[in-house]
Amino acid sequence: MPSPWRTRSAYRRETGMSASLLGTYVRKAHRAHQATMALLTLLALVITARHWIAGVDPILRTVISLVPLAIVTPGLMARQTRSAMLLAILLLFYFFAYMPALIAPGNLLNKSLEPLLLLALFSSACLFTFWQQKAAKLYILADGSSS
Repeated sequence: MPSPWRTRSAYRRETGMSASLLGTYVRKAHRAHQATMALLTLLALVITARHWIAGVDPILRTVISLVPLAIVTPGLMARQTRSAMLLAILLLFYFFAYMPALIAPGNLLNKSLEPLLLLALFSSACLFTFWQQKAAKLYILADGSSS
C-alpha cells in the first residue's frame, strides 16, 4: 500500500499519471472557456439585432432577453464551473423558446441561426465544465490533498 505522505512525483510514479495529462485538461478547458465567452457575446449581439430589427419595443425586449445571460457572465469570466452549468440550463430554456419559431412558416435561414448558435454555446459550456472539473480533480489528486 502506498504511503499517504508521498510526494507528487512519487504519486505520479505509482499511478502512472503524467504532468502532461493535467496540462492537456487545462488547455482544453481554456479553449472551451474562450469559445464559450465568444459564443455568448455573439448570441447577445444576435438577440439584440433581432429585437432592434423587429422594432416592437426593442429596448425592453432586449433587456428582458439578456438579463439571464448577464447574471451568469461574471461567474463565467471568473472561470467558475457552476456558472457554466447554470448557463447550460438557461440555454435549454432559450432553445425551447426558439423552437416554435423554427416550426412556424417563414424565413427559415433567419430563424435557424439562433438555435444553432444556442446549440454551439450549450456544447462549449458543457465541454468547459467537463474539462475544468477533470483538471481540478487531477490537480487535487496530484497535489495529494485528497484521501
